[in-house]
Amino acid sequence: MNLSKKNNTEKAYKIPPYNNTIELGRTISFEGTMEILSLLYNGSKRYRDFDAVKEIKTTTLVRQLKRLRALKLIEMHDIFAEGRKTHEYAITQNGKDLLRFSKEYEKRMRIPLEQQKIIEIENDNKK
Repeated sequence: MNLSKKNNTEKAYKIPPYNNTIELGRTISFEGTMEILSLLYNGSKRYRDFDAVKEIKTTTLVRQLKRLRALKLIEMHDIFAEGRKTHEYAITQNGKDLLRFSKEYEKRMRIPLEQQKIIEIENDNKK
């Protein structure tokens, strides 16, 4: 995976178009991916809101957010809050579709409920 400088402050993942499927498979298997998508499913969150994903170390979380952005499963928006510029993360339609597919796949595979990774998706008909 190629890393390049973006705005001289942030490293961004550059994924060649033919590798998106492979990279998506890898990203799904990484720790915390489905938890992040599940958390964002019901609304945008700021970085500090990801404390709900307790199993993930800070460096892993940062890496995962970059990967999910590169795959266009989530987006980052600049906002002004508490008198300063910050940003929040939101799930994209692709991210929602992936989460729905994964939940349906778990049901078809008859994985015991206690072993399922995907949190129940609320308000599914409203999205």
